[in-house]
Amino acid sequence: MLHHALVAFPEWPLWTELVGIPNRTGITPHFNQTLAVEVADPDHPITRGLPARWTLQDETYGMEAAEPSRGNHLLLTTPHEQSMRTLAWTRTFRDSRVFCYQSGHDDQAFDNPHFRRVIGNALRWLASRE
Repeated sequence: MLHHALVAFPEWPLWTELVGIPNRTGITPHFNQTLAVEVADPDHPITRGLPARWTLQDETYGMEAAEPSRGNHLLLTTPHEQSMRTLAWTRTFRDSRVFCYQSGHDDQAFDNPHFRRVIGNALRWLASRE
């Protein structure tokens, strides 16, 4: 689930279960924000090779965070006041791995080498090669 996919189908229970955030309505977007991204789990295959903290220019969502108590494994967080606290997390849906990443609105994010590393690592992890 990348960026806009997190807020798609807010009334569909299956999609809500995939994302791992019960309330995905009333989302407030904030464009062109500079985020301090922090690695929450440096030992996870998706976060391998990343610095402990970096900055990312992207759109943020003011919405409920993905909490571990709901079966989410936190990977990336931010203290940014206009963003959900959790930026990236994994979870299991039935027998499948799920990766969710709030970032990825446009070329400002895509140009960031750390963003690209996260996406590449996530694709390998989702394919069960890590």
